[in-house]
Amino acid sequence: MSFKIHTPRYYLLTSVIAGLLASICIAAFCFIMDPYKMYPSVTGLSPETSVDLLFLMRLRTSHDVEHARPSTLIVGSSRSAALPPELLRQPPDIAYNASLPGAMLRDVRRMVEHAHAIEPLKKVFIGLEMPMFHKGASEESIFPDEPQRYRKMDPSLSERWQFAQQRIDDFWVSLFSIDALTDALTLLVSKSPSKFKVDDDGTWDLESLAPKRPLLGYRSIAQDYTLRAMLAKSVGIEFDELMELLDFTEENQISTVLLILPIQGLLMNTIEVADAWQLYLDWQRELVMQVGARHPDIEIYGVENLPMLTLEPVAASDRLFIDGVHLTRRAGIEILSCLADSCNTGLQPTRLDSQSINAYLDQVDAMRKQYARKNPEQVSTIPDWLKLDNEDGSGQNQWNDLPAFEWFR
Repeated sequence: MSFKIHTPRYYLLTSVIAGLLASICIAAFCFIMDPYKMYPSVTGLSPETSVDLLFLMRLRTSHDVEHARPSTLIVGSSRSAALPPELLRQPPDIAYNASLPGAMLRDVRRMVEHAHAIEPLKKVFIGLEMPMFHKGASEESIFPDEPQRYRKMDPSLSERWQFAQQRIDDFWVSLFSIDALTDALTLLVSKSPSKFKVDDDGTWDLESLAPKRPLLGYRSIAQDYTLRAMLAKSVGIEFDELMELLDFTEENQISTVLLILPIQGLLMNTIEVADAWQLYLDWQRELVMQVGARHPDIEIYGVENLPMLTLEPVAASDRLFIDGVHLTRRAGIEILSCLADSCNTGLQPTRLDSQSINAYLDQVDAMRKQYARKNPEQVSTIPDWLKLDNEDGSGQNQWNDLPAFEWFR
């Protein structure tokens, strides 16, 4: 005789409800024990492997800032991600790198206001690049954030409620979404570490994602960056978002340092071929002039006049650039070390003001020309692989060598 076991439907429903309640209890326990950390560790369950959080940076960073409570903050796009914040802090202060992929100036301002609402900031270090400044850039962020995810100074009752709702939504997504569950299962059964890592100080390990074919990687980034430079040339440059940010830091007596993030010589010449090089220089000049006129105490630095950076060969053995725009960890350490203390390398930044900017930009332009003289083969092929327009004149780009990654911003 054979028997079949029939499981009543209410047993299945009871099991599902019990599992859900257990999960909620675990989440509630984690939240009570550490309400600011979005991915709580559980002894005996959390492996030593890091979760691949590259595409969740916009979700987790504001929560991590709340957990770390820094008084020294680095902000910017992924191009600022290699800058180690501990080099800027004064013990026993806490420092954190809150850079976001694709960040525009409004994103940066929200993050600074968020951090200051949690713990009064003493110092902010902001990495700047021209694509942040084209008109409408903040409205066209590739990852538009919900404003309620960030804390505000003196929030209204409505803003407090919206923040609480967003906090619950984020915490639920981080623990119970399909992606979170599959990532958790992968970590439990896999022994291979994640290729992408966010360190405890907020910096990212971008070097593990470096392109295997460096010249193609440089070309891809050059195409992406050049297109955005041409967009800035088409629609114009504006500084309103930056001035609103600097007004906030000045009003709250936060020491502020700006760094014009560098690009490598091949990208400089690519922008020149696209007829946007003069705009690139004019943007830096206008930046220095406007900041100096409204906020004279704010420090601005540039490093593109340094041969070690600008003239670095593509795929150098001990690189300072990963791909022509993103700095390696070594470059970030050396640049900030030179700003914070005595400089023993060739990466001493130049302090920029109305007196020094013209001479500095002349040096930058000379570096571009010197790179072209040293690498004529690379520069001569730029028009062939840049391919800015279709033959039919539609204006659709032909970027066939290697697609530009969205997070490379």
